[in-house]
Amino acid sequence: MGPYGRLDSQDTAGTVKSLRITQEVTSIGTSADNDIALEDPAVAQRHCLLQALDGLAHVVNLDASAGIVVAGAPQPLPDSAGQ
Repeated sequence: MGPYGRLDSQDTAGTVKSLRITQEVTSIGTSADNDIALEDPAVAQRHCLLQALDGLAHVVNLDASAGIVVAGAPQPLPDSAGQ
């Protein structure tokens, strides 16, 4: 499979990393067993999933209690009733 896109990750110090997304589903977090492991205190061990579906990228919050930011905009956290 080819690349699905790029993830630009900015840590709390302002450092930006650009990473290629090469899988249909990509796990992100601080734990080494994620597809993308980030070293950032604002990122949870199992932070989120990126899913490529019908030509669109979907972000699934796994344990991002501090929230998720997409294209500079904070994304609403799901309420516990909707999970």
